[in-house]
Amino acid sequence: DLNILCRPPEWEFNSAEYQSTMTIIAEISVEDNVSIDTFDRVVATIDGEVRGVAQLDQYDSKLLVYLTIHGDADDYGEYLEFRIWDNDECRELWNIDLSQDAIYSNNTQIGSYSDPAIINAADLSTAQHIALNAGWSWISLNLENNTDMLLGDVLSYIEPTSGDQIVSFNDGEISQYSDSLQSWVGMLENVNNTSMYQISLAEPDELILVGLEVDPADKTIDYVDGWNWIGYTPQSVMEINQALTLLTADQGDVIKSKFGFSEYVPSIGWIGSLNYMHPGEGYMFNADNSGSFNYPADNGLLARTDMDTDESLGAVQELYTSVDLNPHAYKHSMSIISDLSLSEEFLSEYNREDLRIIAYVDDEVRGIAKLQTIGTLDKDLLFLSVYGNDAGKKIYIRINNELTGEEFLTDQQFIFSNDGIVGSVTMPYTLSGIMPVIPEGYHLYQNYPNPFNPNTRIDFQIPEDSHVDISIYNIKGQEVAVLKSDFMKAGYGSLTWNGNDHRGVVLPTGIYFVKMDAINYHMTRKMMLLK
Repeated sequence: DLNILCRPPEWEFNSAEYQSTMTIIAEISVEDNVSIDTFDRVVATIDGEVRGVAQLDQYDSKLLVYLTIHGDADDYGEYLEFRIWDNDECRELWNIDLSQDAIYSNNTQIGSYSDPAIINAADLSTAQHIALNAGWSWISLNLENNTDMLLGDVLSYIEPTSGDQIVSFNDGEISQYSDSLQSWVGMLENVNNTSMYQISLAEPDELILVGLEVDPADKTIDYVDGWNWIGYTPQSVMEINQALTLLTADQGDVIKSKFGFSEYVPSIGWIGSLNYMHPGEGYMFNADNSGSFNYPADNGLLARTDMDTDESLGAVQELYTSVDLNPHAYKHSMSIISDLSLSEEFLSEYNREDLRIIAYVDDEVRGIAKLQTIGTLDKDLLFLSVYGNDAGKKIYIRINNELTGEEFLTDQQFIFSNDGIVGSVTMPYTLSGIMPVIPEGYHLYQNYPNPFNPNTRIDFQIPEDSHVDISIYNIKGQEVAVLKSDFMKAGYGSLTWNGNDHRGVVLPTGIYFVKMDAINYHMTRKMMLLK
């Protein structure tokens, strides 16, 4: 027979830290069915700490566990708790009974070879483990407990601090943790399996939910046009097109996680940086129409044996780490789909696969991505998630060559908007005007627009650190406004003139001149102000 080996939990402890032991000799059973799988295991804990681990083994004609449990004087009289690793089903069972009193006592033995105790899983309750980062995490739950999913019970294993919060989008409910009350306080009292929740913690933690696995067929997810926070009910990782095969998506629908997003293209499927859906992760779904769907059933036992198939997620996380970008520091994100306009001269010197596109807000990295080749469309596209907490901030895009470290500017700027979407797979936003961060020479560009009313933009560049003066003159040669007069580092600059003089007085229609003075550089441009 084929025996599929799953990865068991990491039940680890240091037995040398404890001074005493006790022993349990027992059979393992699941719902009163005695186990015959020698890869099944049992763990004993005291107050959640692992104190002993044993694997089912053959002893003459019997399959038993000889479980040694370690403790100290302070542990005498403490209740023992057990968990069973059911290798046949690749799951850790938590609702465990022992046929005798399960209390720690030094140098005692429970059960024997001739009369073994029974460690029995009363039902198929298992545990969902979700790593929670400091900052914002997007989560969803694929188990149901026996307390109607009361918030306090669901979050009972974490150790929150005052001010930590959990948010539900669909119902607009928020609860915060109160140190003084030692409980979660707010409108969010129960959670469910079909929604995503955002939880913000001051310190990293782990959410452990004990309950029965839900059947995706029984958990219909309803959604409206616009953004929805949706959960993920299967027990295994699924490729995104497989996971959403029962969703009737429309052109341009977008689904995103904390680390990436994809757009739906009819006859092709979901395309983007989000390639797999994971248990425990929460998702945002932007739909063009309202509707409902269910996730498909898990792919059986084989699907559970390989939970680390998403190499693309690992690549994204590695990319984020390379620039110290922590998406959990931000509550919101926006999605940019673009391509690059690269000259033949540029491509003769640099390879596309070496380019990293980085989004900045106030010189702080807020997003990074690399071009993806979309074979079905025969094009290279960029799927860039940009993170932030405040709408209205300017986003600047730079291109970095990861081999040489060289950086290039683009002439595009964006305004950060919570859950904004720029571009699409079929009509990507083109990043163009690529130029080195350190320009080769001085230059004052022609203002734009020109003629203008009332505002115009003036761009300039300097190849070395220098004092820069940029002023506005009227047709008589009189200085009417000073836009810049200070020292700046080598690079590019941009100014906006609103048609007012230095006193704030609106100037009349006419011809004006913008003059730039720097080390060994003087340039004047003609402008037309219209009223």
